[in-house]
Amino acid sequence: MTCPNCSKPTSRLIYRKSGTACAPCWGLSEAGGIKTDGVTTRNSFRIREQQRRFEADIITPHVYDKVTKKMVPNPDFVNIHTDKVGNFFKQNELEQAGYTKIGHAYEHIAAQKQKEQNDAAAGVTFKTPATGK
Repeated sequence: MTCPNCSKPTSRLIYRKSGTACAPCWGLSEAGGIKTDGVTTRNSFRIREQQRRFEADIITPHVYDKVTKKMVPNPDFVNIHTDKVGNFFKQNELEQAGYTKIGHAYEHIAAQKQKEQNDAAAGVTFKTPATGK
């Protein structure tokens, strides 16, 4: 087909009240949608910025290791979500992956929280040395 407006070959013609023309003549892109001056709607800066900002939300805790043919802790997940390591990994998993320091620190924090909860349940209160309260 040939566009009656610009005489260029086209695969589709758009019919309107004012006449018939190809998509570029009506200000439309061939992929669909209206062209807007200076605005990219499908891959805008805002969307790319949000993808960069929230990329840590979709990082999985485990990755597949082709050498051992097992799931191992994802180093990116361990580095970003160190506070959630105890929810996803056991201590021996972390030690095998080389993260002994993080695992022991997390166990130590969990043990302190448990001790504080036990002391609070028993009615024990502590005074801080700086304030004496």
